[in-house]
Amino acid sequence: MKTTIENLEFPCEIKKKLKMKVSMGNLEVEFIDGHLIKFDKTNLSV
Repeated sequence: MKTTIENLEFPCEIKKKLKMKVSMGNLEVEFIDGHLIKFDKTNLSV
């Protein structure tokens, strides 16, 4: 079974909007990039 791994990143527009909202509430937000693992020839992904 062959697998494909893709890197996922937050879009810049969403980061800007969240930072504006967070700055008003004195909160801290950390953006963590993730991964999408696809299993070829199946309908499964993690």
